[in-house]
Amino acid sequence: MAQKVLHVQMFGTFSLTCGDRQIICNNRSGLLWNLLAYLLCHHKETVSTESLLPILWRQEKSEKPAGAMRTAIYRVRSLLSELSEDTSFQFLLSKDGGYAWNPDVKILFDIE
Repeated sequence: MAQKVLHVQMFGTFSLTCGDRQIICNNRSGLLWNLLAYLLCHHKETVSTESLLPILWRQEKSEKPAGAMRTAIYRVRSLLSELSEDTSFQFLLSKDGGYAWNPDVKILFDIE
């Protein structure tokens, strides 16, 4: 399979483009976009769930933060799935107790 190229626009309207498909931040859920932005900024490493919990839920109290994290990751993956015709392709992988970008995805930022 050919490597996918994900173009990330962080200046102006936050958006992701892969081929002819694009998703744009619509501010419906700031948590999802914050999670996605954090994972993108740390795209060269595996990000542990433990490191994400205090960052994303600093202000909000959650009775079950681990469950909330799994739900947020599921929603981010669903959002990312809109960027690929192949419904089985995963942009974000579970790895070593955390999350990492699929090595078959090259990420290009407008800020670099």
